[in-house]
Amino acid sequence: MNYASAILFEHMRVGIVFFVYAEALTLVEVSKLSQSFSVSNNTLNLVIKNLVSHGIISSSFIDKHELVYCITEFGKYFYKELCGICSEAAELCERVGD
Repeated sequence: MNYASAILFEHMRVGIVFFVYAEALTLVEVSKLSQSFSVSNNTLNLVIKNLVSHGIISSSFIDKHELVYCITEFGKYFYKELCGICSEAAELCERVGD
């Protein structure tokens, strides 16, 4: 149960990075931003795949060679609602934005 909670929390933290930085981000940029939350690169790859599959973020190519990720409209709605009802999520949004 603790493992599942930790994984869900990591998903929330990485999703908040995309929520706060609305522009498209590369994997390297997301990795740098997520380091402040102690998210490992192995976990980050899994989290990004899951966030894409759940419709929270989407992926696209820039100039046909650089893969970037950005938050979807559903992801914006989800995290806006989450931050509105969960003080811990709102606090994380503030920390990421600093």
